Amino acid sequence: MRISRDLVAGAILLMVGGFLLALEHLPDIAFVIPLLIGLGLLGLFLVARMPALLSTGAVITGIGVGILTATQGSADFGGAGVLVSIGGGFLLVTVLGAIFQVPSVRTWPLVPGLALIALGAIIYSSGLGQEVLDVASRWWPVVLVLMGAYLVLAARLRLPLHAGGHDRVEVDEDTRYEPPTVDRRAAEQRAADEQKGEAREPVEGHG
Repeated sequence: MRISRDLVAGAILLMVGGFLLALEHLPDIAFVIPLLIGLGLLGLFLVARMPALLSTGAVITGIGVGILTATQGSADFGGAGVLVSIGGGFLLVTVLGAIFQVPSVRTWPLVPGLALIALGAIIYSSGLGQEVLDVASRWWPVVLVLMGAYLVLAARLRLPLHAGGHDRVEVDEDTRYEPPTVDRRAAEQRAADEQKGEAREPVEGHG
């Protein structure tokens, strides 16, 4: 089954619209919406197998886990937990890329993933979790902006995320190869025998 980009874009708009509505009308459960959006994008990836959905979905899932950590855990660990969770989201891109054989996303997520996890560990050991949490609560959408900018740039310049050639190509019915049937082979053999007979006739007449 071929998945169109319009269908994917429509599903993303539905999830983002649902998130904004939840922020307005269901503030008590709004903190779980980013996690649900990330899992929804990963579900779309399982159907469409588009690398962009994998990377975006895994990172947003990491952000969702970080928000849960910040809102449900201790304040001292909150900011560090957000960074570690986002880093884990990048590592999830690599893991799922290896499982589902998407070479274009197997290596580059390791750099931001490991860097964010290391930074989170440093912040936690320094006791700056609350300060970082205050900043992260206001600026976490910047991660989405950066991811979106990279995806757009990758699509325009054919960077590794889009250079793997994993887009599905649907073969036209008229050009699809079909193995020859028995009747077709017999007809081809008769045509070949007739050509051989026509080639022998001038030689015999000359003799």
